[in-house]
Amino acid sequence: MGIAMAIISSVVIFIFGQFILEFVIKPISEQRKLISEIGFELTYNSGKLYAHKGWEKMGDEEKDERKSLHNKFRYLASKLKPVSTSISLYGFLSLLKILLPIDDIISAEGRLIGLSNGVFDTQKQDEARGYQYKSADEVRKLLRINHKKSLK
Repeated sequence: MGIAMAIISSVVIFIFGQFILEFVIKPISEQRKLISEIGFELTYNSGKLYAHKGWEKMGDEEKDERKSLHNKFRYLASKLKPVSTSISLYGFLSLLKILLPIDDIISAEGRLIGLSNGVFDTQKQDEARGYQYKSADEVRKLLRINHKKSLK
């Protein structure tokens, strides 16, 4: 009887551990990787995000780069909420401050879509540049991406 109970309890613990791994830990890791990728893209493409010289003044190569940048930020925005909501117990874990509040995720998603649309905005260039900078900064705040912090 004791051996059977040990085997059953071992199986139950194993199944519980697999559940936690598959439905909590792996999705959290995927969310963190996505947030890191967003931070990287914001930093790496900052010059392209904030520099507007007018669509009509751009060559074909630069227009293609802008289209690619638009698609990249749209893709990242589109992945953010589904990746986050795939985490089991999200509400509970965000209450414990382990995960970001879902409202911040949704706001960051909207800002990223705005950034993706802004790569084409050439009407009021100074205003567009300011909006892009503000949006990128807001995404960093919402997703707790601190690009100014040193690695010391």
